[in-house]
Amino acid sequence: MLLTNPRVVTEDDIIDMAREAAGSIDTIYLHWTAGHYGQIFDDYHFSIDGDGTIYAACRSLLEKKCHTWRRNSRSIGIALCGAYGARVTLPTCEIGAGVSALSRAEQVMPHIPHIVEYGPEPPLPLQTEVMARLVAILCRHLNLPIEPATVQTHCEAAIRDGYGPCSDDPELRWDLWFLPNADPSAAASGTPEEAKAREWQALSVTVADAEEAARLVAELPITRGGDLVRGKARWYRAHTWLN
Repeated sequence: MLLTNPRVVTEDDIIDMAREAAGSIDTIYLHWTAGHYGQIFDDYHFSIDGDGTIYAACRSLLEKKCHTWRRNSRSIGIALCGAYGARVTLPTCEIGAGVSALSRAEQVMPHIPHIVEYGPEPPLPLQTEVMARLVAILCRHLNLPIEPATVQTHCEAAIRDGYGPCSDDPELRWDLWFLPNADPSAAASGTPEEAKAREWQALSVTVADAEEAARLVAELPITRGGDLVRGKARWYRAHTWLN
């Protein structure tokens, strides 16, 4: 359900909410809405818009939301606004009878970077950065490690539960399987100086020109979304200036 008057939250608000819920939350699930920038849904505790603004659809993190099938208890859902029209074309592969969806997905992963299309409103590097910082704050005050068992993308959960890529499930979910990575260390052609310029450009792009954002994102290297967000979150958590 779309929220008509979503509540903007600050980091101090988020810290207060996390402290109140400490001991009652085990997992954070990461999503995109598959909607438009500026659309905030009630399914998630937090939503991150294209300009980096964080919205809350709850007053308490103990409120149960319907964000991840069979995984909504003792969990938090965070979503990036956007990815309207995103799609992934999975390659045809003969892996053998009786092979699990998880094993199938692992085998086709090397081919995915060539067949991901984020659509006209792609996940923006700024949103990924804000999501990582939000995860770091939540994990610090919920006393959770930043590990795959405690911070998962919807795609990672869906693969394990049998409705992710290679499952043939009509309700297939692949949220954040891969994300555009503006980091200069990401594999890309060109000099370090060119990579650094690309990072600055990617982090400064806004939704004011969605067409330009989509073009830029299509040119970036992509990385497994869970690894990217967790890695950035660990970096934020390691810095003492993070409350």
